Amino acid sequence: MKKLIEEMLKNIENLQWELDRMSEDGRAQWKVLLKNARLLEQLGEACYTKIKKRKIPVTKKIEMFLHCKKCVKELPGDQSPRDYAAIEAGWSKLGLQLWCKRHEKNILHVDFEGQRHPASLHARRH
Repeated sequence: MKKLIEEMLKNIENLQWELDRMSEDGRAQWKVLLKNARLLEQLGEACYTKIKKRKIPVTKKIEMFLHCKKCVKELPGDQSPRDYAAIEAGWSKLGLQLWCKRHEKNILHVDFEGQRHPASLHARRH
């Protein structure tokens, strides 16, 4: 959303030179449009700042684990899914992907749709 708002403002500011050629009503409408675009920018920035300030824990907060379906089906009786798992996680062009190394299959691929999200890249200190 932030990128879209920035692009809108840039386009509006680039076209301000046309104000001189507009009628009085056209100029008034233009000023309202510019004001609304600036308000949108402030709103977007406020939302981003609020999300950004939210503290992301570095301790284990997983509520539901993700596993390869094939691994779960063939799970040896003496092992837990956690012990048997052979998972890689990493960034893709779209977002984040979990991959089963044992079966060379996708487990999960999250598309962030070009959006930036806050994240914690720190480990807990011992």
